[in-house]
Amino acid sequence: MSVEKLADLALFSKVSHAQLAQGLRGFTACDLGAGEVLIREGEQDPSMVLVLSGELAVCVGPDLIEVGRVGPGDTVGELALFGSMKRRAATVLSVQPCRVLILDQASLEYMQNGDSPLIPPLREHAARMAIARVRDTQRLVASVAPGCDLPLAPRKGLFARLMGRAGPQSPPPPLVDVMRQSGVFPMDRLLHLAQELESIGELVSLAGGERIVTFGQDSAGPLLLLSGRLDLWHPARSGGHLRLTRLRPGALCCLGADVDGEPSASDIIAVEPAWVLQLPPSIRAQLQSRDRHLAKLWGLALFNGLCNGLRQANATVEAHRGSLEELRLNR
Repeated sequence: MSVEKLADLALFSKVSHAQLAQGLRGFTACDLGAGEVLIREGEQDPSMVLVLSGELAVCVGPDLIEVGRVGPGDTVGELALFGSMKRRAATVLSVQPCRVLILDQASLEYMQNGDSPLIPPLREHAARMAIARVRDTQRLVASVAPGCDLPLAPRKGLFARLMGRAGPQSPPPPLVDVMRQSGVFPMDRLLHLAQELESIGELVSLAGGERIVTFGQDSAGPLLLLSGRLDLWHPARSGGHLRLTRLRPGALCCLGADVDGEPSASDIIAVEPAWVLQLPPSIRAQLQSRDRHLAKLWGLALFNGLCNGLRQANATVEAHRGSLEELRLNR
């Protein structure tokens, strides 16, 4: 595919033809026939694939349950390249003949060292694709899984205080300790990043059963769970709601607010009294204006949080494998 045609992709809309031609030297072109496996779940292979033509199916589990498809201008494998996904989270195979470009870790590092103008749009596109894949997988499972009622909201006032449901009874743990133990945040300048997050975030106390995010509403920004537990719920097509996953201290969620600004894809409800740090939707822009290196560290944390979100979504698929396989056979 010519540089002119590649420039038509939304991914490269802000890059000049000359910059695109130079940056593409780091990519390797590959042609696939129909039915070929490009990526296999569980493999260790830190590379990303950009689809130029054709269509790829994204499947999980030993039964290859299809959770999505990608076409021209889309990417797969972005979390293996930009995040901490050490092993492939899905199997990717060609539905029809395809032409793809592959970017591996060595080429990415070379491009980063040379300040390639392709890196920012690639990173932004990769984050958008990752959050979209998490949402698509959650919607797929919720379309076949049985629903149940959401937990009752806590009562207010005197009764709540007497029953210990007015919020956490102890202060929040030190933010830097939570970040250190979360496995999401890089250790480089961790204390400085924690101080910045504390200065721009809002500390929120939740009672057991209290909702902090509502499905379909604009998110106030990413959340970092400091103590307690949070459940993510999604409306089930059969009625009621499906519990997608349970988050524990150190978890990052609502990352779509920082990636694409789309409305929340889940209801998020405290299982027990909890402390949460609510970050602004514009957190990356705020950090970028203060300290570019801290903005990069937050970017790494964001991708690592997306890695966890995709793992959790795929685990939900496995838990409802039978219903999803029945859906596939009845199509």
